[in-house]
Order: sequence, then structure tokens, then C-alpha cells
Amino acid sequence: MVLSQFLKRSGVLTFAFVAVACCACGSAEKGLEDVPEGDAVATDSAPDVASDAVSDTASDAVSDTVSDVADDAHADDASADTAVDAAQPTDKPFRVAMVSDCHVLPLGLDKKPNKFIVELLQNISNFAEPPAAVFALGDNIEDMFVWYEEAQAGLPIPVLDVFHQIFADSLSVPWYLALGNHDVRFVDTFHELEVPISRWLQYFEGTQHLPARWYSVKMGGFNFVVLFSSDGAIDHETNDTNILLQEQIDWLNGELALGMPTVLLYHIWIEPPLESPEADAETELHPIFQAVIDHPGVVKAAFSGHGHGSRHKKFQGVDFYEVRDAKTADAQDEKASRNDYVDVVMDPVAKTVTVANYDDIDWEATP
Repeated sequence: MVLSQFLKRSGVLTFAFVAVACCACGSAEKGLEDVPEGDAVATDSAPDVASDAVSDTASDAVSDTVSDVADDAHADDASADTAVDAAQPTDKPFRVAMVSDCHVLPLGLDKKPNKFIVELLQNISNFAEPPAAVFALGDNIEDMFVWYEEAQAGLPIPVLDVFHQIFADSLSVPWYLALGNHDVRFVDTFHELEVPISRWLQYFEGTQHLPARWYSVKMGGFNFVVLFSSDGAIDHETNDTNILLQEQIDWLNGELALGMPTVLLYHIWIEPPLESPEADAETELHPIFQAVIDHPGVVKAAFSGHGHGSRHKKFQGVDFYEVRDAKTADAQDEKASRNDYVDVVMDPVAKTVTVANYDDIDWEATP
């Protein structure tokens, strides 16, 4: 039994906690300011705006546009792409930070793992050169299925409030979310996938953080394509299988056809296939790898999570990175804290993507 399930069923979630969780940051279903759909603007909270603390380089980069995507909840025409300003590429490198697998619990912010996440995000915000944005690559909360009754009934889900408070209060730069298997796992199955997905989208409706289940962010001349890797999962046994359905594949190919240097972001790590004469040419490639082949030179890097380790592989010259879980981050452990995020330098002139803290990360390491 996962910890969050135990806490709820054993009654540890007291009235006092629920009051704090629901009131301290306010339910997003009530408290997040509505903004025009598709606009890359922040909510009413200051942390969502590139503030004075962001360097000139980062500020230049954050002239971004979020494009809503092929999603029934946000578009009548699933194949339609909203008008996206491809933006003029900046002439300065900028940084973005990748975190993954926060697994936030419905507890106070001084409790693990929430405490570690707060410290990690605050450290990222306080960099000498803060990132232009932070991308969270899924498994943002421990488990949605604990909140089955609330989700079904349309009631507030306290863990979403806690998650929002952690990110909104800890970051002074824009942040964006991908959905992971823990975020949408419902009653131990994926048969009712639409219910948890709709609750996430409802919670962040009108904000830049999660405009749709898959979407893109145009920033500093790059296209950050955020995918939903549990799209085709049908039950608990396949929850760690990265399956994209045709609708999302078509949208992905449409984004890559724009020709912008692209970074792929999704939750579940996929092992790149072998590139050798012995590799089976008849083996069907995962759609992500097929898209890389079909659009040569467009994808510059891909980042995912899920495995709670750090991996780096190449396919067709593209770097694929797995980002370590942030839930074990500990600011007091210097070595561990260096592993818990990936600091990425984007160069729009050279059209390159470089991991700045590469040498600090224990690649192939597992917790």
C-alpha cells in the first residue's frame, strides 16, 4: 500500500491538515485566475512570472507562447494547432531546469518528501543565473487513485493544492507540467483515465502550467514539446509502458514539421533501440524514435523520468536523458542534490542543447 493511501485510510489526514492544504494556497478550482486560453501568461501569483530575479538572458528567452493541442478537453478539432508565434530566436543562450518524480504527498511542506521538493525548487530559483523555466516531467503527486471518490464527485483534491503551493511559492520563474502514470492512475487501473486527466486540466485551466494533456511551449527559438506518455495505457500492469495513440502521434509529427529545434519532454523513459547492423530492421520503432527519423535534425534532445535513476543514451545523434526523482532530494546532501535536477543550456544560434551539470550526475545510477 502506498504511503498516501495508508495516510488517508488510516485517518492520519486530520481536519487540521485538510484545512491547511485547502486554505493555505486555495483550491485552484476556485483560486486560480482565468486567463484567455492559449496565452502564455501567468496566474495572479507573482512566482509564475519571470521576475526581476531572472537574468537578462533568461528574461529574453521567456517571450514564450504556449500552444494548446490536440485534446478533446481544449479543442473541437483535435488536429488543429492554435496560431503559435514561432518567435524570433534570441541571440543569447538561456537555461531551463528539468525535475521529475516529485511524488508530492498531502502533508505539510515541512514533511518529506515535500520538504525536499521545496528546497530543491528554491535552490533552482536562487541560481546566479536562474532558468527561464522549470519543466516537471510527471509523477507530480504520489497517486491519484487515493482520491477516487473526490475526483468522481468533483470535490476538491487536497494533494493538488499542496502540489500547487509548493511550485507556486518556491519558484520565481515559469513552470510547466507533464503528466505521469501516478498522476492519472485511478483505482489501480487506467480504465477511467479521463476522470483524473480532466481533474488535472480543470485544476490548472486558464494557466500556462498544464494547458492540455499534451502541448508545446515556444521559447527562445526552441519548441518544447510536452507529451502524455500514458496515453494508451489501459490497466495497472501496463502503467509503465510509454504508449502514444495515433491522435497524439499525428500532433507530434505536426509540431516537428514546423522545423524548429525541438526538445521532447515526457514522463516514462523509453530505452533507445540499438543502432547496429545486428539490430532487427523489422522491429517496429516506438513513435517517438520514428518521429526522430522522419524529421532529421529537428529533435535536439529528449528528457523523461519515471525510473528514478539517471540515464543517458543516444539515438540518431539525439541525446535521450532520464532525470532522477526529485522526491529524494536533500539540500543537506551536496552530492545527492546535484543529481536531482538537470540544468540545460539552450543555444538558439548554434541550435544546441547541453546539460551544464552533466559531470555532477551519476549516470546509470539508481536510488
